[in-house]
Amino acid sequence: MKNLKNQLALGLLVLAISGCGNSQVATDLKALNKTSIDRIRNAYYLYMEEHGFRGPKNEKALRKFLTSENAGVQLKLDRMGIDRQDIDKLFISERDGEPFIIRYGLKGVADHAIAFEKTGVEGKRFVALGKPVECEEAEYEGWLSGKTKPQKPGSLSDLAPNIEESE
Repeated sequence: MKNLKNQLALGLLVLAISGCGNSQVATDLKALNKTSIDRIRNAYYLYMEEHGFRGPKNEKALRKFLTSENAGVQLKLDRMGIDRQDIDKLFISERDGEPFIIRYGLKGVADHAIAFEKTGVEGKRFVALGKPVECEEAEYEGWLSGKTKPQKPGSLSDLAPNIEESE
């Protein structure tokens, strides 16, 4: 259920990013992108949204996308509070000061583990799922290796049990 809530939040984020220019929406989006792990995760998801739910093949492709002259992409990055003039900062964890490990080439709509802190703090490292989670070593390694698989979105009734699905 926790992953379904994360997926619902992610879906709302994507809708809000794509939506109208309401200043409250912009404020809310910036609040969802407070940390560099939030921002790199959402930038990666934005890439996937713009490329048929396929992630970038490498860092170079992601950086090219983030610095493109595409007005729609620029607007969405601005709404997320991502400074296109300082993209390097996006790839560094504020907590441990090291570059994130990023899993490139992910595919499909799922709660992918995208970015990983290298060292973390006090033996725990963040993993960027739908919402970043702080993990112990075994859980972190499962996500990093790909052995732990992302949960696919459930049915509408999983997200909102009081709504009946039409057939």
